[in-house]
Amino acid sequence: MHGKVSASIISYERNKLKVSARDQRILVTGSGALGVFLGLGLAYTGFQQSTFMDPDVAETTNLNRQILFYDAVGKSKAETLARRLKNSFGIKANSWIDYFKRHTDISSYDVIFDCVDNFETRIVMSEKCKEQKKTMISGGTNVDAGQVVVYNPTKNKKTPAELLGLYDIVDEGNIDSPERVRASCKYRPDPSVIMTNQIIAGFMVDSYRMLIAGQEPKNIFYDSKRDGRL
Repeated sequence: MHGKVSASIISYERNKLKVSARDQRILVTGSGALGVFLGLGLAYTGFQQSTFMDPDVAETTNLNRQILFYDAVGKSKAETLARRLKNSFGIKANSWIDYFKRHTDISSYDVIFDCVDNFETRIVMSEKCKEQKKTMISGGTNVDAGQVVVYNPTKNKKTPAELLGLYDIVDEGNIDSPERVRASCKYRPDPSVIMTNQIIAGFMVDSYRMLIAGQEPKNIFYDSKRDGRL
């Protein structure tokens, strides 16, 4: 894309992973572009039990990047994603049509993947995972960049919300509001929107694979416009 590129910028290295179990119970919150690519990544790498949570239906403006909803306009994103992954990969994929709130029960899950598009929900999820000592892998993207922040309750002191400084951005009185803030990228047909979601989803899956293999993944900050590594 006409930017400066070198092997040091585009390389990604980690130690070889040992064979790990695939019986983890996974909750993916958000079944939009990032959730779709995360679901595909989990299925392709052999994870068998995933639940996809999202209150929304697919819209025509989603179709430029939410590739599994090509004929599902007006239908539940969570249900459509779970059904298509189940049919294509034979995994146990379930749907949960709701917002993530403070009373959301996550006790049965081993890991929470954060693919939401608003800071308020990310704060609630962070606090819930800290309270219940649940692993949380938070992903965020925009047109040109993204990040993956890993919260391992046995290792990390700061949650994704704390590390990203979300309490300084969000009005405390709005944290519990379930109303979704629409992502600006839904109005951008730029192919980089798809690319950043693919990249960040891949890093999210790999971060969890590293965790269950006994390795410590680093937080990742990606910016396609920079000519150096973050």
